[in-house]
Amino acid sequence: MRKILCIAVLLAAPSLFSQTPGGEIPGDNGTVTASVTPVTPYQQKLKNVSIYPNPVQSQFRVDFPSSIPDIKVEVYNILGKKVITQILTPENRTVNAATLSKGVYMVRITSEKGVKIFKIVKQ
Repeated sequence: MRKILCIAVLLAAPSLFSQTPGGEIPGDNGTVTASVTPVTPYQQKLKNVSIYPNPVQSQFRVDFPSSIPDIKVEVYNILGKKVITQILTPENRTVNAATLSKGVYMVRITSEKGVKIFKIVKQ
């Protein structure tokens, strides 16, 4: 909850961070310190990456250009817990989702070319 509050303050009043050294905001219960991480080229969105089918039954496929040697797939449940981690190659692009319960999941795709996040629904 504290992280959400810090993000909301940063979005609502960015001038507070530029006026105080180190991004500190005095508060009733102490001082909240925030750090801002610049976006690097690695964090840019991957292009030409897709997931199908969605909704997912027992597995899904990740399509990505053959110029990317391999990608890391991380699946997170709605609570933010990582439930699947898998490395995919151009020869193996399928993720087994049979063990997932029905619901909504976030899929984070990471490669040397960047990062892309998808939302999937498991039926």
